[in-house]
Formats: sequence, structure tokens, C-alpha cells
Amino acid sequence: MPLRVVGTAAREFRDALRAATDTHRRLRDHPVTIIVVTAGVDLFCAIAAFLLGRHSQKTEIKTFGSAYSGR
Repeated sequence: MPLRVVGTAAREFRDALRAATDTHRRLRDHPVTIIVVTAGVDLFCAIAAFLLGRHSQKTEIKTFGSAYSGR
């Protein structure tokens, strides 16, 4: 029984990745959209932090990497 559940879940996961049906395509596209938008907002905020904070007093932001990591 547990092996059948794992097999079914693996098959559904594969079908979602391949977009076997319209429903699988939607299941795949939603997380992809969320990840891409999150990465874009993160990049935008890092660029803003770098441009606004690199020449300010009392800040440790000197490189883009320090602005991106938030340290």
C-alpha cells in the first residue's frame, strides 16, 4: 500500500513537470511564477539597497554581495 502511494505521487509529480494535462500545467506554472517573482523582487531590493547604502555613513554595504546577503 505505501509503495503504491509513493508510485502514484511520483507519477503525478512527473506529469506536472511535463505538463501532461492542462491541470498539470497550471500546477507547474503557479510555483514557477511565485519563484520567479520572488527572485525578481529580491534582486530589485538588493540593487536598491546597494545604490542607496553604499556611500552612506554608518553602513556596511560596500559591494553588491553585501547588499544582497543583508549582512
